[in-house]
Amino acid sequence: TLIKLAESSLDENQVQEFKDVNSEIKLCTCVPSIVTKDDYGVLGVVNPQKSSKILSKLAKQISFFVSEDWEKNQIKNVFSNYVSPEIIEMMLKNEDKDYLKTKKREITVLFSDIRGFTKMAEKHPPEKIVEMLNEHLNIMTEIILKNKGMVDKFIGDAIMAVWGVPVYQESQAYRAVKAAWEMQEAQRKLEKKYSKEGISFTVGIGINTGEAIVGNVGSKLKMDYTVVGDVVNTASRLCSAAGSRKVIISEDTFRDVGKSVQTVKLDPIAVKNKSRPLQVYDVLGLN
Repeated sequence: TLIKLAESSLDENQVQEFKDVNSEIKLCTCVPSIVTKDDYGVLGVVNPQKSSKILSKLAKQISFFVSEDWEKNQIKNVFSNYVSPEIIEMMLKNEDKDYLKTKKREITVLFSDIRGFTKMAEKHPPEKIVEMLNEHLNIMTEIILKNKGMVDKFIGDAIMAVWGVPVYQESQAYRAVKAAWEMQEAQRKLEKKYSKEGISFTVGIGINTGEAIVGNVGSKLKMDYTVVGDVVNTASRLCSAAGSRKVIISEDTFRDVGKSVQTVKLDPIAVKNKSRPLQVYDVLGLN
């Protein structure tokens, strides 16, 4: 019985009082308590008598600090693998926002994909492919985080990154394009390195800007902080259309970056599930 009461208090993340639980427990006060990220439990008092008022006040004080630590630990646990430490610090300072709550927001999405990865994997030992892929993903992740982006997920040899979440920042579209340009520069160095071992691989990148649903998405068994919407699908399609060593951006991203980026207007491209061709731009450099 006590274990169930403690679990209820942990689930609710707040002080709870249980009255007339059974013939032996007339009153039980439970307070969630966190020691470290991995060590937590419940402080409980059963059948208090004269000291019940003191315990109640103590419980409220403990609850204030526990709830604050609990929320901070949640943010650190969820976002430590997605964003840079600087972004996490910004989130911890802004206590008024519930970052895990699902909401609509304008974002910029980047997809990066290795060209011909399947054929390349067939020609070379798996150990070498994994070594190459890990080095590629590590370098690209560092560039994304440095430019204040969020690494949403790895999809095989592809990378999905997002700007504008979990913390909104000015010039998010420009940060995404700047990251893409730096990713291609870093990739060229990797190409030279692995060409000596007979491995040739290039990358295409697509970027799109628009509204999406942002927040924790998933099932009771597994939840992920991610973004969902047509803006994501379109960014993925642009990535597929991008040639080797190219960065392709949409009309919406182009409007946001303005004259900060050197581009050339390309012919509109047909995209799956879109009634009209999309106007796209090839990034030539940064101003």
